[in-house]
Amino acid sequence: MLETQQNDTHIGAVLRRVDAYFEKLELPKLEADVEAPKVIQISDLEDCTNKDLENYLLLFGGFRSYLDAKLASVESRKTILESSFEEGLNRMLYLLEEKYGEEGRRRPNKESLRGEAIATNASLKRTRQEFIEEEGLYIRLAGIRNAYKSMYDAVSRVVALRVSSGEQV
Repeated sequence: MLETQQNDTHIGAVLRRVDAYFEKLELPKLEADVEAPKVIQISDLEDCTNKDLENYLLLFGGFRSYLDAKLASVESRKTILESSFEEGLNRMLYLLEEKYGEEGRRRPNKESLRGEAIATNASLKRTRQEFIEEEGLYIRLAGIRNAYKSMYDAVSRVVALRVSSGEQV
C-alpha cells in the first residue's frame, strides 16, 4: 500500500512541477472563447465571400493553435504516466523475481510476471489505465487538430487562387 501512495504522490509531484514551470513563463493562456458557429459548412469554399474566407482563416488557425497547446499538455501527461508506469513495473518485477527466488519456486515467463505485477499493484493498474486514457485522448485531439489544419490549408488555397487570378482579397 505504501508503494501505491508513493507512486501516486510522485506522479502528482511531477505534474505540479511541470505546471509550475509553465506558470513561471507567464505566457498568455490560449482560450477558445470565440463566437464560432456550431456547424461549419465547408462544401462550397469557392462561393464564400472574402470576409467569410478571412473569418475561416481566423477560426481554423486559432482553433489549431488552441488544439496544439492542448495536445502538448496531453502528451506531457502521457509521457509522465508512461515513465512512472515503467519505473514502477520494473521495481515490481524485481521484487517478484526476488520473491520467487527466495521461495525456491520456478519464475513464470516474462508476460506472466508482468501480468502478476500489474494485477497485484493497484497503483500500477491505475497508472496504466490513466496512460491508456491519455493515449486515446491524444489520438483524438491529434485527429481534430489535423482536420483544422487541413481546413486552414484548403481556405488558404482558395485565397491564393483568388489572389493569383487578380481578385482583391
